[in-house]
Amino acid sequence: MPKVDKLRISGCEPTIGMEHLLKVLEHVKTSKYPLFILETNGVILGFDARHVKRLVDFRSKLYIRVSFKAATPEGFTMRTGAQGKF
Repeated sequence: MPKVDKLRISGCEPTIGMEHLLKVLEHVKTSKYPLFILETNGVILGFDARHVKRLVDFRSKLYIRVSFKAATPEGFTMRTGAQGKF
């Protein structure tokens, strides 16, 4: 069997299901896996900082990759339809 040393969730914006994501992270926290990679566009985390504070509890095994969509708030709005401040 191949050795698995990283877990990852990406695609379809995993932070939309924050409660489910937190349950997955609870499992990872007590597992043998040393690293969990969360890939996100960051919009939900930017909209509600409480989500970021909840993720801090998993920092020993959690690595967050944020996909930047633009270099300016205006470009971000144009590409995503979300408010540029996020």
